[in-house]
Amino acid sequence: MVLNSYFQRPQLVVEPWNSNANRARALAAFLTFVYRARGGRGSREVTEADHLAFHHWRRRDAAGPRVSGGTWSQYVSHVNQFYGWAVRQGQIGAVPIPHRLSGPRPGGVPSAARVQADGSGDLRA
Repeated sequence: MVLNSYFQRPQLVVEPWNSNANRARALAAFLTFVYRARGGRGSREVTEADHLAFHHWRRRDAAGPRVSGGTWSQYVSHVNQFYGWAVRQGQIGAVPIPHRLSGPRPGGVPSAARVQADGSGDLRA
């Protein structure tokens, strides 16, 4: 039901079909991995450790798909957007994707140490 609500938002309903298909594939890949490889966890039980295990499998594991950096970035973006939305809706407590410090911003202003619970902020994965 949460996934249906996510895809029924007005801003996604008007998106091109292929954009939403990419979002759906990214979420399906992540949630399927978490369910099958991480003890049957559901979307509300996902942790940073699950995301890091998914990263290892998708990018580094010789038995995994070893996707390109661009493909990985797209997956991270889609999963992060979903979880940011789910946090704002009160469906879950935190975005399970670890976020890193960024370097100084123009003008020498440092970035925040962690991303806000709504998923906004600098993301490097």
